Amino acid sequence: MLLNDLNEVDSGRGEMNFQELFWQALSEQDPVSALRQVLIDLRAKGIEKGILLKELGAFRQVAARRSEEDEDNILDVMDFLVGNCSPHMLID
Repeated sequence: MLLNDLNEVDSGRGEMNFQELFWQALSEQDPVSALRQVLIDLRAKGIEKGILLKELGAFRQVAARRSEEDEDNILDVMDFLVGNCSPHMLID
């Protein structure tokens, strides 16, 4: 699914386009699961939780203009990062 996209998002300048990954995840049939998997993959690549929360916060501002459902999905996934969830959903 989006795992292959993680390798392609690197722009050659060492920057990752998080918003592109997040938009792709939101377009999946199960956006919360897709976003969660993107974050798990990014954490596995060494991206710090603080950076991911900052990027998700900025993305949330943009996505909220499109739909309340998108914003709710992003907030759900942010909860997985901060531990406001069941232990099995926590993203370490």
